[in-house]
Amino acid sequence: MITATKVKLYPNQAQKILLEKHFGSCRFVYNYFLNKRDEYYITHKDSKKASLNYLDTQNMLTELKKQYPWLYEVNSQSLQMSLRFLDNAFKNFFHKNADHPKFRKKGRDDYFTVPQYIKIKGNRICFPKFSEGIYFRGSVEKLSEIESINQIVITKDAGDYYCSIIYESGGEPPEKMLPSAENSVGIDLGLAKFATLSDGIAVENPRFVEKVEKRINKLQRQLSRKRKGSNNRGKLILKLQRKYRKLRNMREDFLDKVSTAIAKRYDTIIMEDLNVQGMQQNHHIAKSIGDMSFHSFKQKLLWKADRFGKNLVEIGRFD
Repeated sequence: MITATKVKLYPNQAQKILLEKHFGSCRFVYNYFLNKRDEYYITHKDSKKASLNYLDTQNMLTELKKQYPWLYEVNSQSLQMSLRFLDNAFKNFFHKNADHPKFRKKGRDDYFTVPQYIKIKGNRICFPKFSEGIYFRGSVEKLSEIESINQIVITKDAGDYYCSIIYESGGEPPEKMLPSAENSVGIDLGLAKFATLSDGIAVENPRFVEKVEKRINKLQRQLSRKRKGSNNRGKLILKLQRKYRKLRNMREDFLDKVSTAIAKRYDTIIMEDLNVQGMQQNHHIAKSIGDMSFHSFKQKLLWKADRFGKNLVEIGRFD
């Protein structure tokens, strides 16, 4: 069974510099070939081969490295994965499942993927260009499940570094039982109460935004008075990013705990197919709807129902 866990990295100064080079190089390669693919399409849209594909850009990457030798300093497979992500973005665009790919931005898209040659040695994770390993902290219970690592994704969030480990764990998910009225529950999501279950249990609305909004607003006012490019502005941006990260973590923890408790307790779970996007058009409740993350809750519940062999049934919003 494929699953994932996220650990926090504690790189030394030399490792931080090398991580930043990986972020910058992968972002550069993605943006460079996004521009190349757009230019190629404009000049060849009437020809038989109207666009470049992954193999074309991979061959061009070899020549690009000769032009920019600093690209040799980072893991070559991570650069190739950037091309793979770009190719998938164009495929989604061509199939009308997404908008046209956008250029990656420093500070917002700081990540890279390592698909092979990853080892965990004690409390260090080793991969190409980081053979001595980066010290990390994570769930000992989850790490003990790892049989083989498929890939890792290194990210930067509010000045801290994280590693998402996608791995194979022992055992298969349980066989899904047939839907039945026995041990079933209906869920009604709302604003006054986050969720009301058909057996009378109600889950209170935690109102996360209200808990940190006052501090966030204060930091934003201070930020508006700082000169662009100054050190003090950079420090305030970091503080603001950490407040938003705290907000995300509080929300994720709540959704994880509620969805796990429901998926473990009931065999058949029934909930309506909410039009969250449409609900957010009402500016009176848009902030509250966004704070509740109904779509994220449904996705977590769907994944956990599959993991525990339970059923999640969606009904029409007007049924």
